[in-house]
Amino acid sequence: MGRQSGYEIYWYSLFSKKSVDLKGAFKPPKIFSQNLSILWSPFFLNQTIRQIKPNLIHIFFAFQHIHTFVLSRYRPLLLTVMGGDILPDQLYKGPRKWFIRKMLDASDLITSKSSYLDKALSKIGNYSHKIRRITWGVDIQKFRPNLDVGFLRKRWGINPDEIVIFCPRICRPFYNKHITIQAFATFLRQSKQKAKLIVSELLPDQSYALYLRKLASMLHITEHVIFVGEISHEEMPAYYNLSDII
Repeated sequence: MGRQSGYEIYWYSLFSKKSVDLKGAFKPPKIFSQNLSILWSPFFLNQTIRQIKPNLIHIFFAFQHIHTFVLSRYRPLLLTVMGGDILPDQLYKGPRKWFIRKMLDASDLITSKSSYLDKALSKIGNYSHKIRRITWGVDIQKFRPNLDVGFLRKRWGINPDEIVIFCPRICRPFYNKHITIQAFATFLRQSKQKAKLIVSELLPDQSYALYLRKLASMLHITEHVIFVGEISHEEMPAYYNLSDII
């Protein structure tokens, strides 16, 4: 969107594999190991910023590890909080709190996507004067009803008379996908309706992903649970159309 408006956009990411495919993307070279690359990354980041001389730095996610020491030196600084980065039941605890507060304090503006996150920010510090609400949305040209889902029914063997329940969240323990599987097993025992549960496996914790499969087997519902791996952006609207319950 920034490029469509005529701006030059550059990307910097330590962990994302996909970011290196973007035009204008920077990623620190890997040195011996991932841990050593993390230690080297702040120097590479500082060098990159000095090379580009950006008019604005926009940070996504308030917890930036040791990059905080570099980023907090530059102005103007825009920070978009995601949620998990500022909530005490997730990342905002222990030593991370110091880094997160420093990033929030250093930012000139903070974008928040909900009143819930506004309140979470207010519990950390007095940031009301620099919070700007930008509620996230979707592309309604892509996410719209009445899309053809026949190819998904054929791919996964789902009959038209079956209820489809979709569990799209990240495949990690925090997101409680195991509870969804347990609840689905209860539904199958108590209901006479035919149903399938679709479980996506975005950014999987491999041991947890394996546990979910074992759980479905222990509950004797393997034939009703479909593990679909990571779903592409292009196919996600069709999965939402296919589903009766999400």
